[in-house]
Amino acid sequence: MTSINPNTIQKAYRELESEGFIYTVPGRGNFVAPAPKNLDPKKIEELYSILKDTVTELNFLGIPAEQILDFVRNTLLQGGLKHD
Repeated sequence: MTSINPNTIQKAYRELESEGFIYTVPGRGNFVAPAPKNLDPKKIEELYSILKDTVTELNFLGIPAEQILDFVRNTLLQGGLKHD
């Protein structure tokens, strides 16, 4: 069994809350925050850039485009994420 310092756990909770991933209800606990309604265009641009770099590297390594697309589709479907 691995023990984790309680201070480390509290720090993680504070960071998650400060980044908007969770919220705290005093006396009840911590909960996953709802998805943000106002999307940050800079964050979206950054994520698309990461995705583009990843797809480019996968393709460079010889992974066929259809396999990459299948992976993205399956990831969306398995995660119950929104898709068009």
